Amino acid sequence: MNMGKNLPNFLIVGGRKCATTSLYRYLQQHPDIFMPQVKEPHFFIQPKSIIGQGPGKLGKNLIDTINDYEALFSASECPVNGEASVGYLYFYKESIPLIQKYLQDPK
Repeated sequence: MNMGKNLPNFLIVGGRKCATTSLYRYLQQHPDIFMPQVKEPHFFIQPKSIIGQGPGKLGKNLIDTINDYEALFSASECPVNGEASVGYLYFYKESIPLIQKYLQDPK
């Protein structure tokens, strides 16, 4: 059910303080990879009531709707699209079903 052609086909879900921001920034520089300007939108963490819990107190760049999530990638003309949200690692029980629903089988 990959709704938009530009939705991510890979996710960065590493732990906090494990160079995920560096990896995100390096990938942004690659001409064939699109990484949205918003890092850590946490779209696949639902319900949002768990925000503010767990490591790092997630919450800065929350994206709540699929339309807003798709908009993050609307400018992409790249064959590879990625997203980085470390919260998916910590809240994997909530995230995995939504990732499978919207992205099918991303790397």
